[in-house]
Amino acid sequence: MHKDPLKHIEELTEQVHLLSEKRATSAFTRYPFLFSLLVTFGFVAVVDGFGGITASIPYLSDRPWLVLVIGLVVLLFTGSLYRKLSK
Repeated sequence: MHKDPLKHIEELTEQVHLLSEKRATSAFTRYPFLFSLLVTFGFVAVVDGFGGITASIPYLSDRPWLVLVIGLVVLLFTGSLYRKLSK
């Protein structure tokens, strides 16, 4: 009796996955300092870019407390949304 070719391919890919899983390590594990620098640079670039955008808008540059309040409202909204979607 012939074996199902799709079943054979699934078994083969599972074996390859198990073999590669043993040898593979994440890039973050191998290069933690490099990734820490990249994450820090990305965060600083986003914050600086956002600061530049808000500075170019006269209404927001005159009212930094408004930007703070809007940011806090967005954080509260996304936190509550995350909590509702996690259930």
